[in-house]
Amino acid sequence: MAKSVLKHLIVLAAALLMLTQPARAQQPPDPKAAFDAKRYTAEELRFLQAALTQAGTYTSLYDGLWGARSQKALETYAQDKHDRAPRHADAGRLANRFDRRLRKSGWEMRYFRELGMSALFPAESAEKLPQDGLISGWQDKQSSVKLRIARLGPFALPLAHQTVLTQNTATTKPYTLRRSDRWVTTFATREGNTGYIRSDLINGGWSSVYVTADADDTDLLRVLTGSITRGKARALSLPETGALRALVDHVRGDKPIVPPAPTAKQFVGNATLISPEGHFLAYGPALAECDAIFVAGRPAKLLQSSDQFGLALLAATPGQNRRPHTLAAWPSLRGEGVLAAYIRKGQGRQPQLQEARIRRSTGPDRDEARMFLDTQLDAGANGAAVVNQAGALVGILVPHAAAMDLDQPTGKGRMAGADHMISSQVAALFLARAGVLGTANNTQDPLPSAILSNAAVDPVVKLTCTTK
Repeated sequence: MAKSVLKHLIVLAAALLMLTQPARAQQPPDPKAAFDAKRYTAEELRFLQAALTQAGTYTSLYDGLWGARSQKALETYAQDKHDRAPRHADAGRLANRFDRRLRKSGWEMRYFRELGMSALFPAESAEKLPQDGLISGWQDKQSSVKLRIARLGPFALPLAHQTVLTQNTATTKPYTLRRSDRWVTTFATREGNTGYIRSDLINGGWSSVYVTADADDTDLLRVLTGSITRGKARALSLPETGALRALVDHVRGDKPIVPPAPTAKQFVGNATLISPEGHFLAYGPALAECDAIFVAGRPAKLLQSSDQFGLALLAATPGQNRRPHTLAAWPSLRGEGVLAAYIRKGQGRQPQLQEARIRRSTGPDRDEARMFLDTQLDAGANGAAVVNQAGALVGILVPHAAAMDLDQPTGKGRMAGADHMISSQVAALFLARAGVLGTANNTQDPLPSAILSNAAVDPVVKLTCTTK
């Protein structure tokens, strides 16, 4: 009993120790890389939403949930400013500009107890305005922004909003909202001055926030009105650590981000084109450690991989004038002559041809998915094509890979090159399950040597990847 209790205490202590270990610092995002919201915390994204509001492209909640509106706002900003898709550097510039604006007047989220609401408030530069009845107000000494708050009764509510509405002299129609629990009214003048009043029904009264600003401070008014929320709101400030802070420091030149050197592409075998749309077959296990996959140097997407078949289905741009393989409708027989087309490691892009014969119609341990060839090919030949004399694909090369060589008296496995192939019938079944239909070839008439060679090598390309 004592040993059991001690064991549980040790496990608990180990778990607590893991929880108290500091998190490993992540590499800051590459400023030139495409923006990825997953690299940021919810608080960082909330700050970015406010920064986009200042920039004039975002008009929704500061909730830290990066959805379609947030992404569209960032895309609009990047397109308007730089005529391109958004990058992490854009997040750094936006956050830097917004942070400097907040710090100038010491803006912070303040809870107005008498209202039951929160909003940004210029804590370090607020000058109290003379009391106007039940209305309290402040002027930001660093800008033209004025903030007023009040609790209105049911009769004063429409009067206050109508008064704001009459100030609109701009040609644009003012925005108004009339709900049972919220009223909103805006105005704009010909000179570019703007105003906004929001009233929320809280505890039987209308808690109202009224904000005005001159044309030069419209961006600040947008941010302030976007910050108004019921109840106590979280602080709105640039986090002291994290991806966004690193990007801001990079923009300011304090701590430039040096992205890690790109991982060199590694040769992992061959891929065989089997459809005009750009579907390629490859040897699945060869891609297990890949982070990014490339077919003939072009980015490829892994659509499906099967341990059962040992195959992977990739999608990539097929390239001009590259003809896909057709799948042999008839199974290959023992002793049949075939042609293997593959690219060696370090060989370049041009596949080479090697004649072989079907040595056995089954693979290791009588595996019916594989066929045994009488020739051991280069270890990097996996994923390449094996065609019959009619030029139809009869199999995809796979490595022997420590499978038991049944002809060896010792029974020992050997790490060898590609001397097995996945039959075209098995490949067709794999493709069908993935929703891709290869073209069947019923022809059994042999092709002339030159035509056969071209048909064999044309669909075969080099397969490379960067590792995780």
